[in-house]
Order: sequence, then structure tokens, then C-alpha cells
Amino acid sequence: MSLYEQVTKEERFKIEHYLQEGLKGTAIAKLIDRPKCTVYRDINRNTKDWRHGYEHDKADETAKNRRKKKRSKLHQHQALQATVIEKLKSFWSPEMISGWLKLHYPKLYVCHETIYAFIYTSKIGIKKNYITL
Repeated sequence: MSLYEQVTKEERFKIEHYLQEGLKGTAIAKLIDRPKCTVYRDINRNTKDWRHGYEHDKADETAKNRRKKKRSKLHQHQALQATVIEKLKSFWSPEMISGWLKLHYPKLYVCHETIYAFIYTSKIGIKKNYITL
């Protein structure tokens, strides 16, 4: 079994063309050598306006927008970020910070995995029992 590959722009062009010819998803899947569930999923997820039908360029744009990395709550809220950094400097673990946030600021709660990801993707470093900025 091969790994899943994203539907290409060329394949979306073919899907649009075959749909306009009146072919169903199963027949299209055979013609472009893709599983039928892949073709149906692409049609369903990337058709913005059913009145105009499936349009390959809009479908490709929709799929690309969906794949864009979303910023975490920590990267969006400076006050939350400052609080987490302060707690890290005070030698709190990400699990402790997460639990504290859940109790005191439920709307700003982030899980410990988000805090770890923030540490690894930002300029914060952890070196031998101390936090560096």
C-alpha cells in the first residue's frame, strides 16, 4: 500500500473536466488512477459553491488554504505568552503551567504539548536547568 499523496492541480483539472462530461466519481477515479474515496473527498471538501459546481482552480486554492499551518494560541496572545515564559523561568513544567492555566484562566488554557511546541519553535531554549531567551 502506498502513502497518501495530495491531489495535484492537474488531477483537479481532470476531475472538473470529467464532471462536466457527466462522469461519476468512481469512473473519474479509474481514469486518473486514484481511489474513489480520494476523488469524492476532494470534490466534497473543495467545492465552495454548489451552484457553480467543482472548479479546479478554486478547489486547489481551498485545499492549499486548509493546509496552511495555524498559529497556536500562544503565538497569538502576547499576555499568555509572557505568562508561560514567566512560569518557565520559575522552573514550572509545561504540565504544571497547563494545569494552572486551566484552573485560573480556562479561556486561555493551552495543553502542555502546545507549550512544548512553543518552546521548540520559538527563541526560548532550555539548557541545563535554566531558561534562556
